[in-house]
Amino acid sequence: MKLKIIFLILILSTSNLFLYSQETDNSNKIKLYNDLSNAEISPINQKNVIKLKDVKNKVIVVVFFAAWCNPCTQQVKNLIEIKTEFQKEDLFIIGLDADEEDKTDFDRFLGKKVAKNSTIRGSSSDSKDFWKFLKKNKINYPLGFVKESLFQSLYQVSKRDAIPQTIIIQDGEIKEIYVGGGKTFKRFTDKLKEIFNKN
Repeated sequence: MKLKIIFLILILSTSNLFLYSQETDNSNKIKLYNDLSNAEISPINQKNVIKLKDVKNKVIVVVFFAAWCNPCTQQVKNLIEIKTEFQKEDLFIIGLDADEEDKTDFDRFLGKKVAKNSTIRGSSSDSKDFWKFLKKNKINYPLGFVKESLFQSLYQVSKRDAIPQTIIIQDGEIKEIYVGGGKTFKRFTDKLKEIFNKN
């Protein structure tokens, strides 16, 4: 009898822990959605400030990237094709550079004055290549910089301190988060095709 009671207590405490974990995940998701919705993004390739909460009746794709990240650069190229392929659909894509030092690299690339205490990583040559790529190619979706705190909100949900990370938002809710490129990016494109019935 004692063994049954102990077993029952273990089951109840495990299920409570699972429910608590789900509630935490949901509250982190809601926080990330709110942070994304309210962030003011000044795109480097468009004039107007963007707030995602103003984007209505569209499937929103948010990509966290960094200029020095080679898989991210490849993903930018892929997203240009995706945007073209889905141009007749209600799809809104935005790229968010989550590395604050990239802003310094970008300003330097444009010949702007930057603060003397700013530092450039050893990977800044990759950043320079990325900005050159942007200058040469017409990016058909907005790209902007965000504060690191927004990436921290993402990390609380995805549990992955990595880039690129691609988020699908539909009907005011975060539906999926994909971490990485390659096969992961294919899963992301398959999901978009499913959403827009393009299979």
